[in-house]
Amino acid sequence: MNWLLNLDTQLFHSINRGWINPFFDVLMPILSAEEGAIILIGILIITAIIDRRKGWIVLIFTLIAVALTDPIVVRILKPLIARPRPCKVMFVHLLDRCSGSPSFPSAHATNIFSYAIAYSMVYRKALWGMIPLAVGVALSRVYVGVHYPLDILAGSILGTGIGLGMGYIALTLIKRREKKRADTNGVRYSGNDIEKKGQDLASQNS
Repeated sequence: MNWLLNLDTQLFHSINRGWINPFFDVLMPILSAEEGAIILIGILIITAIIDRRKGWIVLIFTLIAVALTDPIVVRILKPLIARPRPCKVMFVHLLDRCSGSPSFPSAHATNIFSYAIAYSMVYRKALWGMIPLAVGVALSRVYVGVHYPLDILAGSILGTGIGLGMGYIALTLIKRREKKRADTNGVRYSGNDIEKKGQDLASQNS
């Protein structure tokens, strides 16, 4: 276990101090900022407005996916494992507030991956944008000095699992609604065809 923690610390320094440059010093705190949640919620609302058939279901179950991470990560896993943040135990390149809450796993990584995967389960093309965003947010937590690589890896895996579960439920509901709509339309069209044939026969007889 010690070798894994030592490797984790080495990787932390490689990212936190080895990647230092002026561009990342601006970009990473932006990716790490909690205010980014407003933009993500905005994406869900816009999607729901544009695509009324699927968007509202995606909005609901993506938000449920993110909401599930709080009791799992913040209330259960963090207190249970109680790993101190790197900024609490060593000198780091710190670009964010060093919270007193435990480090493992990263709630940011869990949240963004659950969001990205749940959304992309329905809108597959969005995966090309969502995954780089999720990876960027997760790595930003190491760069700003508040998480170890293992923290974001565990959060990413957990978030992916939650996102897959909620995305699957959303996708199943959407398919059922579309099937029901198709069946209803089929019955309607069949009724119209019968009525039209009846009118044609009446015309011929007259």
